[in-house]
Amino acid sequence: MKLKIILGLSSALYLNAMIVQAQETNEVEQLKQQLRQMQENFEQNENEQRQEIEALKKKSTRCNKIKRRAKMSPLRQQIQ
Repeated sequence: MKLKIILGLSSALYLNAMIVQAQETNEVEQLKQQLRQMQENFEQNENEQRQEIEALKKKSTRCNKIKRRAKMSPLRQQIQ
């Protein structure tokens, strides 16, 4: 009788431990997936911001060239 109780309890404890381990594994996998998603989002945002910065640099360069040409134009007229 005691043997049956001991075997029953040990089986219950073993199953409980397996369930807890499975839940922990599932939680770890969820955390890993969440981390991967956050890293991907970060990299995507970083790339988008780099592209925006490059576009602004090009626009700034074009504006500066136009300003220089506008300043040079009256000087050229005075020289002639």
